[in-house]
Amino acid sequence: MRKTLAKGIVLAIAVLLGAAEVMAQTTWAVKNSGDWSVASNWTTDKSGQSYINPEGKIPTAEDNIIIPAGREIVYNGTDPLKVVNMTVEGQ
Repeated sequence: MRKTLAKGIVLAIAVLLGAAEVMAQTTWAVKNSGDWSVASNWTTDKSGQSYINPEGKIPTAEDNIIIPAGREIVYNGTDPLKVVNMTVEGQ
């Protein structure tokens, strides 16, 4: 009985940790063309129309990126760019 209960607790913790990791992903859209490292170029509005970035953040390796048609973003970092998913709309 104890081994079964312990396995159940470990499984529950693993599921919760996995859910927390998925929830940590943010989808960012380019609001203004420009430099990747400028927070005002990023919004959590998936259409890229409204500026929603109250904490002044930029995308990280755990995030999803949308580059709307007509917008450009330049990454000048020294490390390789890593994101979960990048969608480029238009040309």
